[in-house]
Amino acid sequence: MNRFIALIVKLAVSAALIYLLASKFGLHGIFQTIKGMNLYVFAAAVVMYWLATFVSCLRWRLFIPHKVSINRLFSFYLIGAFFNTCMPGMIGGDAVKAYYLNKELKSSSSNDPESKETTDLSSGVVSVASVFMDRYMGAVCLITLCLAGLPVGYAYISSTPLVWLLPAVAAVFVIASAMIFCFKAGTRFEWINRSYRYFDQYKRKSDVLLKAYGYSLVVQLMSIVSAYIVALGLGINQPFIVFFVFFPLIIFVSMMPISISGIGLREGAFVVLLGTVGTAPEKAVAISLVWFLSVAAAGLAGLVEYLRIKSLSGGYVEKQSL
Repeated sequence: MNRFIALIVKLAVSAALIYLLASKFGLHGIFQTIKGMNLYVFAAAVVMYWLATFVSCLRWRLFIPHKVSINRLFSFYLIGAFFNTCMPGMIGGDAVKAYYLNKELKSSSSNDPESKETTDLSSGVVSVASVFMDRYMGAVCLITLCLAGLPVGYAYISSTPLVWLLPAVAAVFVIASAMIFCFKAGTRFEWINRSYRYFDQYKRKSDVLLKAYGYSLVVQLMSIVSAYIVALGLGINQPFIVFFVFFPLIIFVSMMPISISGIGLREGAFVVLLGTVGTAPEKAVAISLVWFLSVAAAGLAGLVEYLRIKSLSGGYVEKQSL
């Protein structure tokens, strides 16, 4: 019931925000802008999303102390992206990824020497903790990019809530990280205590963390480029530096858990931030909608993978490649 209520509230927030934007700026101008979209550019944005997903899989594999095919991880990541983007509020994409990885680890006995130190951890702990670390490193990269761009964009966002919201969330993130990795909150729960044993092993692997951060930078850069080429495809010419500074902030806003897949929040952030550099509101909304549609279109590959895996031997077959 709580999940259902939360879903209804998020739907209401997204619907209200979209209604406000549409009523204020008009649907006609938005649709007219979208109608001029270059389809080749849209296809390029879809491909860019798949490439970013593949790099994300490389990052995820760093936190899995067993040999797992990158094809398998790519398949799981696509399925997770499908649930996150196309079926929001039903089942979390991260939960889906952890579920399939757990199945994969249970179905294989790895003799990888590098995984000996984690053989005492269950496949469930490794699956959930690795998904957490993958997402955590992505969040670290996003927040640092936002903070790095803050001095450049300060003059533009000084009159918006972002000027205090971003540092506040960054501070909360640092405190939460300290509670998890330094003070180990919640160790009285056995499952959490076992997760900390997993985290402790990676705290000592600075090379892995740096490599994961590097992959995260590549993923964020690909996302920025995809939004930039969408804007070009719509005939909206803004310097790339505008997207480099503003797009991480837009993603940051859209990740706030008060709407469905960031719908409404993302469009509002595009309007506010790109409006500071002279982009018309209807054009800013068009960029946001087309970019989201490219992500959703790319996520449909996850539906294909989900149906393929589900149709195989009770929903799962060992060692099937993508």
